Amino acid sequence: MTLVVDAHVHLWTASRLQHLRWLTSDSSLNKACTLADYAKEFPAQVAVFVECDVFECKDDSYALAEIEEALAFAKEEGPTKVGAIVAWAPMLASQAELAAYLDKVDATTHRAGLAIVRGFRYLLQQKPRSISQHPHLRSNLVFLERRWPKCVFELGIDVHRDGVQVLDDALVLVQTAPGISFVIDHLAKADLTQASISEAYKQGMKALSKFPNVHVKISGCLTEVEVSGSFEEVLEQSPLVAHLSFLLKTFGSSRLIWATPRSTLV
Repeated sequence: MTLVVDAHVHLWTASRLQHLRWLTSDSSLNKACTLADYAKEFPAQVAVFVECDVFECKDDSYALAEIEEALAFAKEEGPTKVGAIVAWAPMLASQAELAAYLDKVDATTHRAGLAIVRGFRYLLQQKPRSISQHPHLRSNLVFLERRWPKCVFELGIDVHRDGVQVLDDALVLVQTAPGISFVIDHLAKADLTQASISEAYKQGMKALSKFPNVHVKISGCLTEVEVSGSFEEVLEQSPLVAHLSFLLKTFGSSRLIWATPRSTLV
């Protein structure tokens, strides 16, 4: 049987709802979303837990609580296992602060007896461009490359809303730390409202594809599509298939990562 791995799963219990930065009281997601809930809907045998964009706080307690909860999910018995964690990290903090945080992550995983934090994510989407160009971000990537061997760093960028120049910023980050495996989430949130692929998007993604440590996650696409109807109708009437074909040709199948198409999560 083929092993199905879902590379982008967000989970939380009701006790952590107040930690989620983006959650509103009237949201359909204002409830627990557990591993058992996920397993009822999707057939994946293995899930990669990705940080859920919690509020930042001085003592990092929300981020660490999220890791503890992800580790608890990983210990559950069921049809789907959490096999890896992509945690939040304070990438704009000083190097000393990042080092202290990583020590806390190590201590948390050691207590749980599960060393499954494989990488980190710090969302850059819909933030001032100065964040992507922050000197601490680049220097901390270099530090992370040394401190966390074989590290994955997920790039949450948004071409549609922030402009295609975010691909140029991503290219700088990729060149900064060649030992890190970079994963571009959600096709870089390409603009799927247009009839065809933007030439600027093509050129930006082609430039990124020149670096073998860059991968693209096929996920979250339906958020960007304005066509309604069945999945087949969406594929027929939107430029999604054209984008996927372009990325397959540009990156190759070995550098594309699949995740479930949940359209309402970050």
